[in-house]
Amino acid sequence: ELFNFEEIQQVIEIGNIKDESEMITKFVISNNLKDDLLEFLEYLKGNKPENTTSLNIIGNYGTGKSHLLTFLSLILSKPELIQHIQDDDLKIAFSNLNKEYLVVKYELPATKEKSLASIFFYRVKKQLKDNYNIEIEDIDYEKDPRDAKELVEDIILKIKETYPNKGLIVMFDEYSDFLKQKDAANQNYDLQFTRQLAESSINQDFILMLSMQEHIFSDPVYKDKADLIN
Repeated sequence: ELFNFEEIQQVIEIGNIKDESEMITKFVISNNLKDDLLEFLEYLKGNKPENTTSLNIIGNYGTGKSHLLTFLSLILSKPELIQHIQDDDLKIAFSNLNKEYLVVKYELPATKEKSLASIFFYRVKKQLKDNYNIEIEDIDYEKDPRDAKELVEDIILKIKETYPNKGLIVMFDEYSDFLKQKDAANQNYDLQFTRQLAESSINQDFILMLSMQEHIFSDPVYKDKADLIN
């Protein structure tokens, strides 16, 4: 009589959301997370001296990283869903952003075979076509003379032809587990590519979001490679 327990979705798959408004309504926002989200909005508005908007989301299994990615992907790509945010301050803050993004999101597989670059360009091409009817060229990163920053710039320019006022967000879940499967050389290759993607967000209308269970900059598993992307 005192409590009403609602059944919730135990595992969130960022690429498979059935009830979008429920993902917003049932997202619990702590005071610390609220502060982080408000600070993130300042980056999006260009009010921070460090002119970058890519970010890492770090937490143990089950702490809500995938739900947070889903929450951000929905309210940044579909402003009509902002009304479902349960915190009034955040609802106002996101409503005042006046900015929308196309979102590409994917849970990285535990594979030794595929590079982050091949996954990135394949998923961006496929989801831009499937979800927004934007055609970009096939990109073979190994053979293309352009570097990652130039390729991202070309993708953003293609998006702007159809959506002049929208940017691009790419969200990858389970990044640390993905890296952990690799040998040193391939892990190093993926980290270098990650660094270039993050640097692309400094002067492009582009955001890279990565969720991970370990902090790759300090965890011993990645100790020898951390300086590559610091």
